[in-house]
Amino acid sequence: SSDEGQQLEDKMKDVVIECSIQLLLSPDTCISSSASSLLSLAFAYYKKGQLSPYVSKVFRAIEFSLSQAHIKKGQFQDIVTVASRLSYSFANSTLSLLTSTLEDMNVEKKCNALSDKRESILYLISSIALAKPCVVSAQADALKRIHVGWNLDDSTVRHIIAIFLSCRTAYNFNDETGALLCHRYATDLLSTVQDPWSMFQLGRHAFTSSNFGIAHKIFSQLQCLTSSSSSLLWFSALSKIAQAEYSVMEGASLGIPTALPMLDSAINIIRSLATFIGNKNVVREETVSAPSLPITSFQIDMLCRRKDFLNLCLIVRSICAEMRLTDTSANRTTRPYVHQRNLSKCFHLLAAQYAKISKQFGIIYCQQTRTALRGLFALSQFLAIATRKVFCETLRKGSSSSPDRHLLQN
Repeated sequence: SSDEGQQLEDKMKDVVIECSIQLLLSPDTCISSSASSLLSLAFAYYKKGQLSPYVSKVFRAIEFSLSQAHIKKGQFQDIVTVASRLSYSFANSTLSLLTSTLEDMNVEKKCNALSDKRESILYLISSIALAKPCVVSAQADALKRIHVGWNLDDSTVRHIIAIFLSCRTAYNFNDETGALLCHRYATDLLSTVQDPWSMFQLGRHAFTSSNFGIAHKIFSQLQCLTSSSSSLLWFSALSKIAQAEYSVMEGASLGIPTALPMLDSAINIIRSLATFIGNKNVVREETVSAPSLPITSFQIDMLCRRKDFLNLCLIVRSICAEMRLTDTSANRTTRPYVHQRNLSKCFHLLAAQYAKISKQFGIIYCQQTRTALRGLFALSQFLAIATRKVFCETLRKGSSSSPDRHLLQN
């Protein structure tokens, strides 16, 4: 029967998960990493209420590996990320275990002797910070105390700063105090990083974690360190983009007029970079028979759509302010009425353009980029519907068309 088949399938799933947890303790890094990836996939599709016993066993496996001092870099990274996202108690307990292990290493003066183990632990803490930033921000002081007295290299400092930068999203968990504390710690440690490649990696992570002020500072410093014209143009563009996003983040709609000229400048710089790279690669391009897109097409398209989105937000803000001031809705013969009708269409067109970018470039870039494009598509559609509901309630149902909702299916 179907019930017996489902029970057999659940039993086989349990067997696979149990075996994978045992393989986490394998001394072979490839085997343990593969087991971690398999477990993370199984946990992601498993019912949340049924995961508690397995999460406890994963925690005990991590505890055993730390006690045996044979934990390897990346050994538990995938499963720690997924389990932390699903279970606050797992994230909190694992972080306490990792920080206590680092404290013991610090007391015993073994940090330098066991640098590989320390780096592996910091990798796991980074995974927890990305999955549950509120847990790490609550223990920011403990992390700050631990590294005091270490003979830190750039790699270790980079990991610690990345952990603090990841806690920026703790704002989403109503932990503003912890997020600000982590931001201050990251800023203090940033001055100790000297390697340009480490600075670039931190700047990239600052972008993805919404630390735009720190990203602007890093890329402005890298402009002074580069010896390549193309790198100078690229860092200049990144600095402008970070400064623009920081203006919007700090000032909300009031920061948009400041951000738009910066985005214009960034687009012009990237176009100059594309021309510079194209002139250097003329010979290579002549040997290619099939036409190819310019190397900066994706960046330029995304920045242009960002400008369009911010401009539409300004129009919405001005129309709302006008309606609030006059305390009346727009007349059919007036300019505001035409703007109100066009807003919904514009947001729908913007959503379609994000869908086009996703189809054109999505397969080339990482999952994070594809997720961001889907989010921008959904946001544009939401604003199209919202503006139609607010401004155009008098229009007949179905008078405005919307793009296919399934444009961005995987």
